[in-house]
Amino acid sequence: MSASNENETIYTTDPPETVKKKINKYAFSGGQPDVEEHRKKGGNPDIDVSYQYLRIFFEQDDKKLKEIHDDYKSGKMLTGELKQILIEKINKFLASTKRLNSATIICQDKYEAQKLASLIFVNDTKGTYVTEILNVIENEVVLSIKDKSAHSVILVDSDQVLVFTDFIQSVIEKRQKIIQTETVGSSVKIVKE
Repeated sequence: MSASNENETIYTTDPPETVKKKINKYAFSGGQPDVEEHRKKGGNPDIDVSYQYLRIFFEQDDKKLKEIHDDYKSGKMLTGELKQILIEKINKFLASTKRLNSATIICQDKYEAQKLASLIFVNDTKGTYVTEILNVIENEVVLSIKDKSAHSVILVDSDQVLVFTDFIQSVIEKRQKIIQTETVGSSVKIVKE
């Protein structure tokens, strides 16, 4: 799955059926070519996109994650079942964030919050300097701004990275505009129209 390919990218505005189609069609599988072989040999969770998304973003329970890992690796769980778990988790997350017009992003510290607020600065035309998310490395987001320079912001954890990147995507795509930012300690409240 690639953020550079619109057909493969999951957006916060995608309906549940679109998420299901994208995961089923584009999420690379670590499974075997057929059910019989998968039951014998098992799957490889280390290269399976659905498992990796669960591990990094969506499954907070380490015991449950280990169970999924072991069941998939042993062949007890099939690729379609693993993808279904991911689809349910993504759709649950997206349902909770639909039509959010404001988000409070918690940064690592006050300095990072001030940096984030200055990068997403709102001018009189309600424009923002952020033009692209260049990279995400654990809890660090690397942003490109209008002058083509890159700046990183460290958030408190990977959950905040997910909230911020999903929230800011519609602004980067110029579908929405930021109308207000407010920094309080290590938090930045961002409001978009």
